[in-house]
Amino acid sequence: MSVAALVSATACDVPGAGGGSTAPPTSSALGSPIVPGTTVVASSPPASSVLATVPMSPGRSALAARLPSTAKVVALTIDVERDSVHVDTIVDTLDDRGVLASFGITGAVAQAYPEVVERIARRGHLVMSHSDTHRSFTGRSSGEQPLTRSARQADLCAADAALSALIGRSTMPYWRPPYGDVDASVLADVGAIGYSSTVLWTVDSLGWSGQRADAIVERVLGAAEPGAIILMHAGSHSHDGLALGRIIDGLRAEGYSFVTLDQGLPAPPVQLASCSASRRIRPQASAITSPSTVSARRT
Repeated sequence: MSVAALVSATACDVPGAGGGSTAPPTSSALGSPIVPGTTVVASSPPASSVLATVPMSPGRSALAARLPSTAKVVALTIDVERDSVHVDTIVDTLDDRGVLASFGITGAVAQAYPEVVERIARRGHLVMSHSDTHRSFTGRSSGEQPLTRSARQADLCAADAALSALIGRSTMPYWRPPYGDVDASVLADVGAIGYSSTVLWTVDSLGWSGQRADAIVERVLGAAEPGAIILMHAGSHSHDGLALGRIIDGLRAEGYSFVTLDQGLPAPPVQLASCSASRRIRPQASAITSPSTVSARRT
């Protein structure tokens, strides 16, 4: 699903839509009637559509599917949802080319493959939450009932506990919802515990769908634009790792540079949240860092 616009309806909330162990839907947000008051994700508009964070209300997470920049800069984001296949290849490719990325990782992966998460963090990449077990918070993509407020918050707190134990800091304020499933109630629920930035994407590589490496490279290079957040996946179901090197080389040839989300996407301040406060874990910094300092973050 290539997210190129956000549609805010003007009329009561319904369940909305995150990346995961089941392939993301290709038109989930527009496949059913828009109900007033619901924020949905549009899959069909071109990548050139204007896309920015939705208006914030106090305590509500900001929704973003692109960086607020007109410069030729992009953010590579890699979701790791169910297994660690290709993660080493992806990290090696990023290392070889001196690029930092942002990884959305589930709590389940952190528990099953702790050494993988530790390696990602050691190399200086941003680690954000991708939920604990990759359940849809709204039920839109799974066909299940929406998770309750307490279940959503417990899920993110469990994921943060598993990830923070490995990376030494909270995953707040950034998270990516499973399947991209969000609505106004999700933004309110996650914002209340410190996840002030809900990250979607501008370009989906579609590697999760069985696309081969050549097709992935062509798709990403063709859809890239200034400020794009590019969604890729690690895991046995995705061929993105095989395409990543050529994507980086191709984007650089076109004059693009790379940032992590905390460098390119300002996040609203994290409120004193129940997850981080109870464990006294320091949230990841949300200040923008100059791309010239990227290499200094790698250890």
